[in-house]
Amino acid sequence: SALLFPRALHLVQHAGFPIVTTIHGVVGKETVDAEFLRTFSLPKISLLVPPIRRFFQWLYPAIARMSNHIIVHSDHMKNILIADYNIPSTNVSTVRIGTEPPSKTLPPLPAKWRRLQDKPYFLFFGYILRRKGLEYLILAFEKIARRHPEVLLVLAGGELSYQQGYSDMLRDDIRRRRLSKRVLLTGFLDKFAL
Repeated sequence: SALLFPRALHLVQHAGFPIVTTIHGVVGKETVDAEFLRTFSLPKISLLVPPIRRFFQWLYPAIARMSNHIIVHSDHMKNILIADYNIPSTNVSTVRIGTEPPSKTLPPLPAKWRRLQDKPYFLFFGYILRRKGLEYLILAFEKIARRHPEVLLVLAGGELSYQQGYSDMLRDDIRRRRLSKRVLLTGFLDKFAL
């Protein structure tokens, strides 16, 4: 489908409509390696790395040429588009993702999750990746935690080896902000016997 996306933009552009494209995931050149192939269930064949890198070197500039503007969800993604794909910074804006707190009480939790029992919490569910801007979530949670000592933050999701430095940075940030008892990083849920 990624191959067809620039074609769809071309058709919209040809019809005369302005185009603002949101890119939810930006792949840096150096992150395309054997681990990247494994993550996306591709054969772990080193010969695939160069053509996949070339594909992204074609894809992002093609999207930029046909878009009046691009939106990404973190400054990190914006910086990748600028540095790796030579897209002008004036063509890219960062709009961070936010969520609403749950409006109703969730069902009781299994024994492993007693720490969350009867306490309000915010939940992030997904891979722990730099492009998701979880450092901003932790920064926002720190402000909430000061006013609401009962609230917790759960970061439920897997960590990938090529993003381990980012996960470690988040853990250091959580410790530095003295939020270790308030922020839970669960890893993949299958590590726990629920």
